[in-house]
Amino acid sequence: MFEQRSIEVEVRATRALARDVVEFELARVDGAPLEPAAPGSHVDLRVEPPGGLAQLRQYSITNALARGRLDSYRIAVARSAQGRGGSAWLHDTIRKGSRLRLGQPRQLFAQHEAAGAALFIAGGIGVTPLLPMARAAAAAGADWRLVYLVRSEERAAYLDELLELDARRVLLHVSGPRDRRLDLASILRQLGQDTHVYCCGPQGLMQAVRELTAGRAPGSVHFESFGAGEAAGEAAGAAAGADHGFELRLARSGLRAAVPPGSSVLEVIEQLGIAHPSSCREGICASCEVRVLDGRCEHRDQILEPHERQQDERFFPCVSRCAGDSLTLDL
Repeated sequence: MFEQRSIEVEVRATRALARDVVEFELARVDGAPLEPAAPGSHVDLRVEPPGGLAQLRQYSITNALARGRLDSYRIAVARSAQGRGGSAWLHDTIRKGSRLRLGQPRQLFAQHEAAGAALFIAGGIGVTPLLPMARAAAAAGADWRLVYLVRSEERAAYLDELLELDARRVLLHVSGPRDRRLDLASILRQLGQDTHVYCCGPQGLMQAVRELTAGRAPGSVHFESFGAGEAAGEAAGAAAGADHGFELRLARSGLRAAVPPGSSVLEVIEQLGIAHPSSCREGICASCEVRVLDGRCEHRDQILEPHERQQDERFFPCVSRCAGDSLTLDL
């Protein structure tokens, strides 16, 4: 599915942004403009680490615009020692002139309104979807602030660009070797009720923000995950230990199958011969989303907001399961 919809791009330029963070500028090989990409959008990129299978990785478009088309996308890649080799391959192998396969932009982290009051909370490389949002807010004359948490200042990618927007609105917090804590609770208490909060970063940071914003209006706090992370992995592992089997019903195809403990709904769908779209298989990219027709869901994704989880309408079969005896999907 990715190969059918992807395009070939060439690396127009590379730039070292910070320690272990490199920016890649990607343009279509045929010279045509790229699809529009609003702030918060990301793309799938095919990576081919040595000794492993080709993988798809999701990267935010850091030069995304509220309006208009782009002749290139810019993405920032942080080298990950705990990853599956994709980021290291990009850092070590890809240079100006290299060619890659790129998917179409997708939007899972939309900016509510560029002119509205906003607080952006970035943890490390989580700054990448928030940078174009801050640019849009600045251009609209909005009341915005950005809190940027990093281990060391040398790892603060795009810091210069953010300070150029308005240094007074940017708070850089360096935790350092002593892991100094920022009083996020105090910052969030000062927000007006009409302010939207956008957060992207490690799972621990996002969980803390979720807890601190639990009393805010539904739909006013937004999250983007750039990876499953250690905390998510532990949660998934604990949940997997309690897995139970259930019946899967596919309404349009008329197929039925048992989903045993330890197998994902997506795996069973594929075993039934249905080529369903998928990418990350970690519940973060939304490429496998399907509509629920009947059944209670056990949502394990990192996409849905709390109020969306209660509706049991959207389902991500790569990680989520059924909370009851049967689940009917629109497939």
